[in-house]
Amino acid sequence: MTDRFVIGIDYGTLSARAVVCRTSDGAVMGEAESVYPHAILYDHLPDGTPLPPEWALQHPQDYLDALYTSVPAAMKQSGVPRDSVIGIAVDFTGSTPMPLASDGQPLCFHAEYAGRPHAYVKLWKHHSAVREAEELNELARRYAPELLASMGGRISTEVFFAKLIQVMHEDPELFCAIDQWMEAGDWVTQQLTGESTRSMAAAINKGFYRIGIGYPAFIEETYPELRGMRNTILRGELCPIASVAGHLTAQMAERLGLPAGIVVPPMHLDAHAAVPALGVTGPGHALYTLGTSTGFMLVQPDFHAVEGACSITYSGMLPDCYGYANGQASAGDQLAWFVDHCVPASVSDEAARRGMSLHQLLTEHAAALAPGQSGLIALDWWNGNRSVLQNTGLSGLMVGMTLQTQPHEMYRALLESIAFGVRRIIEAHSAAGIEMDTVHLAGGISYKNPLLVQMVSDVTGKRLLGSKRVSAPAVGAAILAAVAAGAYKTIAEAAAHMNCLSGQEYHPNAAASAVYDQLYAEYVRLHDYFGRGENDVMLRLRRLAAEQSGKG
Repeated sequence: MTDRFVIGIDYGTLSARAVVCRTSDGAVMGEAESVYPHAILYDHLPDGTPLPPEWALQHPQDYLDALYTSVPAAMKQSGVPRDSVIGIAVDFTGSTPMPLASDGQPLCFHAEYAGRPHAYVKLWKHHSAVREAEELNELARRYAPELLASMGGRISTEVFFAKLIQVMHEDPELFCAIDQWMEAGDWVTQQLTGESTRSMAAAINKGFYRIGIGYPAFIEETYPELRGMRNTILRGELCPIASVAGHLTAQMAERLGLPAGIVVPPMHLDAHAAVPALGVTGPGHALYTLGTSTGFMLVQPDFHAVEGACSITYSGMLPDCYGYANGQASAGDQLAWFVDHCVPASVSDEAARRGMSLHQLLTEHAAALAPGQSGLIALDWWNGNRSVLQNTGLSGLMVGMTLQTQPHEMYRALLESIAFGVRRIIEAHSAAGIEMDTVHLAGGISYKNPLLVQMVSDVTGKRLLGSKRVSAPAVGAAILAAVAAGAYKTIAEAAAHMNCLSGQEYHPNAAASAVYDQLYAEYVRLHDYFGRGENDVMLRLRRLAAEQSGKG
């Protein structure tokens, strides 16, 4: 039989990655990455308009440019005939919603809105919708406590509706100009197909949607501006995972160098797409994605109330089972922050002299230390906490520094904090009755930093399975495209043939684990002291900083 191929595109935080995969065995024949020129808009819009604290926006033109460059480049590298491609799919960070005008294009594409912050894409890490998240929490406590149970007991600022209601509160004029409010991944899928469809999985995971129930009634009852939203700003058919959302238009096919009419399934969330790519299709296994932030995913046949879970959804991760999603709001982010802002010239000079990156040099020096030797311990909350505590107002902490503390010791403490954070997530699942013995790894850091991976094994006591050096979410998107195109009947069947596990394994070191048990006990004390209300100094400092931000 002639080989057939599918394309998956992973829209990450800073770039998009496209892969061309063979359906028979998942082999990646070609791949390409396209970095977003605008990156993340933290401080100001492209025209210089300043942004308040805790904002994180993106420019949707970057998504189109990434599509137009990464797919043709991956196809060129693959060398596969264009007519052998049978499907294309995207995954996306979430919730990353955007407002569209009546022409179907983002409001920020229109000159009259280009200087309005709410006209842009709100990235998943946009954390300024605090008031709105608290409103939703109070409403859910009153009218839909079962919704809170499926979200770990607390709705975060990252969800779809918190960001929409923020627009309504802060820029009502622009809100009235919104024709559709849509996940960015759904918008990209619409550009591919020309069809008005949406991802049911994204709506379930980030938009409170429940199969057979719909969106929560309390939203429309509380906010008159949103009445009838399913037929207005949220209109469009909701498509299940790996179904057919549409077919590639002739115009887009010409632009990408692909056959017109190939199938396009609905987009999936990025970490969720990695689940089948790493072969996680049943109980006893979990996926841990180590990247800018982390994702911790698993599936179960039944429901368990897990403290602080970002979401527990039915048919939101894989069809016909409960998907559990959790994660840490910073991992690679906090390491990059440290390298960018906290490393002295002497370390930079050594790295340059030895032809190494700062991350490589600091990791090398950190690896020479024994567990506990630095005398430091850190909390992994440098971008807030979205696991267990579900509080984006929390902040980073490092304890034990002296005048003798060295940069590589601080770097090791940050690495260890990531491992401690994932152990806390695992223990929250265990307390709810969900056990796992194996963790499947994905994400760039999982193969760039074996020191951190071994730390995770030592700290958690779990066997870790490594993945190939490819984008697991992109491979996951390709798997969904293969199922939608009919190459396989089920996602589990496709995952058995197309997964990107490498065969590499990590096992805990007993001696290191014994020391880490002691350090982890200290981590938990700090975690509960600063995170459970005994000392809210982090939240008070955030409030004070916000109050004083305009007075400097």
